Formats: sequence, C-alpha cells, structure tokens
Amino acid sequence: MYALVIASANWPANEQSGSRATAPTERASKKSDKEGGTVKTMSRKDLGGKCDQKLSAGSWDEMVKAMTKHVIENHPDVAREMEKMHKLDPKKWGKETKPKWDAAPEV
Repeated sequence: MYALVIASANWPANEQSGSRATAPTERASKKSDKEGGTVKTMSRKDLGGKCDQKLSAGSWDEMVKAMTKHVIENHPDVAREMEKMHKLDPKKWGKETKPKWDAAPEV
C-alpha cells in the first residue's frame, strides 16, 4: 500500500514494554490494561491530526503503529503527506509529539 513504515529506531523510545495496542475508548487518559501495565488513550488531534478518533496503546511505539494504521486506512491523502514529511525528517514528528504522550494525565 504505502511505504510509510514506522521503525522503532526513528521514534523516541518508551520505557514501558510488553504492552499492546487496544481498540479506541471514550476516555482520553491512562488506565490499567489486563497485564497490569498502563494504557494511554489519545485523540488524533492530540497526535497532530485533524480527526477526533481516539486511539489506545500501552507504549509509545504501539501508539505510533495504531495511529499510522488509522491514517493509512481512513485518510490516504494524509498518509501520503506523512510519508513525505517522514522522508524529509524521520524524527521530527516524534520529537514534537512524544512529550504529549509522556504528559498524558492519569485518571
């Protein structure tokens, strides 16, 4: 489909491990997942997008994957723009957006 592939090395690392992406939920914050870890929910707007879709994941890398999948499946025009931006500076978006992930409030 698109060549937009997110490699973990291109994004700031997350200290959490062993987590998994989850289906969207209504709350925009953190909550415990089944394994006892933390799951954060953020909207696409929180991640720099234009839609209100909420995505949940247990790690930054998983959030990036969930967001990328959502964009490719639902916003192909935006996916093409993301791919262009990623080619110009593969770390820019992560540097700008990961602090929002880190600062997501706990419930």
